[in-house]
Amino acid sequence: MKTHRLKQEDLHHKDTKYPPEFYEILVQGQLDNHWDQWFEGMTLSNVENDESGAACTLLCGHVADQSELHGLLIKIHDLNLKIISVRRVNPEKTKREEINIQLDQ
Repeated sequence: MKTHRLKQEDLHHKDTKYPPEFYEILVQGQLDNHWDQWFEGMTLSNVENDESGAACTLLCGHVADQSELHGLLIKIHDLNLKIISVRRVNPEKTKREEINIQLDQ
């Protein structure tokens, strides 16, 4: 599945019905820099999970719509990575909204 990534100048395009949202996706395990191309447009950072102390990767970036978010989650699933959390972040209000997701086990 191919996803369309928005460029910075597209973020506030007046013809866009809904502006892109900024997401943080935390997965178990550390991905090295060569995975940046697989998750184009997302920033990957190696972090430690506060709750368990396990090594994790945080994927951050703008997502155009729900179908693009779904595509990212499919890529994560295809890599057999365990999703710890998915958050939609509102940078203007610095408020984080946790999004509950169900995964087929």
